[in-house]
Formats: sequence, structure tokens, C-alpha cells
Amino acid sequence: MAVGTIIAIAVVAIAVLVGVYAYFTTTNAKLDLAPSNASDALKATEDGSPYFMLCSVDLGHARSAPASYDVPQNTQGYLLVRVDEAQRALTFVGIPANTLVRFQNGDYRPLYDAISEGGEAELVRRVADFAGVDISHFVRTTASGIEQMVDLIGGVRMTLDAEVDDPYAGTEVLFAGETTLSGEQALVFLRAMNVGGGWETVARNRIAFTEQLLAQALVAEGLNLAAVVSDASEYIDTDLNASQLMGLADAFRPLDTATIGVATVPGLETTISDGRVAFDPKTSDWQAMMERIAQGEDPDSADASILNVDPAAVSVEVRNGTTISGAAAQMASMLEQDGFKIGEVGNTNDDTIYKETLVVYTDDSYEGAAKAVVRSIGGGRVVNGGDFYHSASNVIAIVGTDWTP
Repeated sequence: MAVGTIIAIAVVAIAVLVGVYAYFTTTNAKLDLAPSNASDALKATEDGSPYFMLCSVDLGHARSAPASYDVPQNTQGYLLVRVDEAQRALTFVGIPANTLVRFQNGDYRPLYDAISEGGEAELVRRVADFAGVDISHFVRTTASGIEQMVDLIGGVRMTLDAEVDDPYAGTEVLFAGETTLSGEQALVFLRAMNVGGGWETVARNRIAFTEQLLAQALVAEGLNLAAVVSDASEYIDTDLNASQLMGLADAFRPLDTATIGVATVPGLETTISDGRVAFDPKTSDWQAMMERIAQGEDPDSADASILNVDPAAVSVEVRNGTTISGAAAQMASMLEQDGFKIGEVGNTNDDTIYKETLVVYTDDSYEGAAKAVVRSIGGGRVVNGGDFYHSASNVIAIVGTDWTP
């Protein structure tokens, strides 16, 4: 009897091990990114350290949209996420797919051009360069994947701040208030661009949906969690394996007790030379925000010295440190539009080509004003000029060859 019992236990143990092996082998095969080349651009981080993950979704066109309706920024969604498992902190950063970013040849083009340039690896590289961070993991899904995941968990509970009625997002109108979005309704919500507040509202809607989807999925425990990961593997592709996904889920369950940060790229839409509508980021604000996010700080916190600056009380002298004719006048015009008082405008006349744009203050009380000028012109480095610079104005802005108006 003892021998029989031992044999029975051994058989059960072997069966469990075989089942576990089969589960992870099958699930990992479904999760695999191949044939994507995204992994070529990912940078590993030390175990336990915070890292960044890029999530990409092709939302597709609404069924009601005509075939000629081709707006790539409406079909692609990009989300950069800072993950800190030790501190149970997530920061979601919504990035417009048509954001103007610098490509390897130095040209600035919409981000969604990256995949045709060099596959998903190029997309990862462009986002990493734009955000100034290394990206360690990549996740992608499709409109069909979103729809099926939502239906799998019985819908996503949301509170909509405003009605969503965008004919290019779908035929259904979503009314304000508490609701449970079906898979098809979720796509309407995520695609909708015709909303009050423009891009920032679109991004925050998408992030709020992602939070709710994750929160409901993370309710599962034990074998149920393994089942959720297995089910999700049907709809997402990622470099993360099943074991890593389960560990990530364990770290952030329940999600409502984790620290969540939300941010969007600051900027405005513009029409570029080829006639496409692109999103022009406010570079200085974006860089400052990403520095805070990389340090694990609140993305919405800002330097109080900038917030308290009244542009009308700040005079700025603008000098051209390049060989580009009219650069100083162009910068002065931008500053004047933002409310700053403009002093002298001209060349530096010191026989130096400035490769870097400098914003100089000589009185400590105007350091905040100098930072506000950097924010206004979209770039530059704040410098304490001490006794080396003199001006009748409060701040001196020197245009460098790095400045792009």
C-alpha cells in the first residue's frame, strides 16, 4: 500500500509538472513578438529597478468610416509606461502617434512613420530618443484584441465625463455617466478624436480605460490569474513571458492601492510641409516632465518659480548666435506672443557660433523668468551669467544652432 501511494503521488507530481511545462510553453509561444524586430531596440535593466515599457495598439478604422478616411493618428495608439514594482508605482504617458520626432537622418517627421522606416524596432528607438529614456519591454495589440479582451472580462466599467459622439470612431453614441463598455463600445471610446479638450482628453481617456481594464483583470488570483494570462496571450504580443506577466500582476494587485501617475505630451497640432497634420511638442516642457517621471516624481508637479512668473513683468534681450538670418527676430516674435517684453534684438557680434541656445540671467531673482523663457521658446539651457553678461533687460536669450522655431 505504501509503495502504491508513493507511486500514485509520483504520477500526480509528474502530471502537474508536465501540465505546468505545457502551460508555460504554449502561453509563451502565443506571447512571442516574432516576427517583429522590436526586441532589437529594447535595453535590459537591473532586476528590481524601475523600467519603461512601450505599449502599441492599432485601433483600426470604425466600420462606418469610408475607405478614403486615412488618418494614421486616429488608428495608432502609443503609451509609454514607467514601471516601479518595488514602490508599486505606474506612470502612464500618452504619446500622439503623429508627434513630430527626430529620425536618424535628422529630419522631423510624425512618429507613426517609424514602422515603415525600420519596423517596430525603429518605433521603439524613436520613442526612446524622444523621451530620453531606455525602453526595456514592448507590448502590442490590435482593435480585435482590445474588443475580445473587454468582452472576456464582461466589459470595462467606466465613468464618462462627457458624451462621446464621433462618426469616425463608430456608429454608437456613448452617453456621459457610469457605464460598462462592451468590446465594440470600448473601440468607439478609444478611437474618438472629436472630444472637448483635444489630444489631452483623448490621451487621458485612453489611459483611464487602460487602468480600468488592468484593475478588473488583476482581480483574479492563483490558477485564475494563470488563466487570465493564458487568455490574454491570445490577444497581445510581448517580449515578456508568462512568468514575468504573472509576477507583474502580483506586484500591482490590487491596482487601486498602487500609485498611478498620468501624463500627456504638451504641444499643439500643426500642418507640416507635406500637408499632413502633426503634433508639435513643447520641447522644454516635455523634457522637464520626463526628467521628473524618470526620477519617479509626480509628472504634474512643476517648478513653482516658473508658475509664478508674469511674462509682462520680464524684459528679454534676444541675440542671434548663428549665421541664420532673422533667427533672433523670430525668437523675439515668439516671446512677444507669449507676453514677454522685448528689449534689444540683434546679433551677438562676438565672432562666435553658438551651438547651444542659452538663456542667461544675472540676478538670482530672475532665474524663474529665465526658465519661463526656455519654456516659451521650446528649448535652451538656463545659465547664471554672473558678472560675465550685462544687459538692460532682465534676461538674455542667445539663439544657438540647436534651436528649431
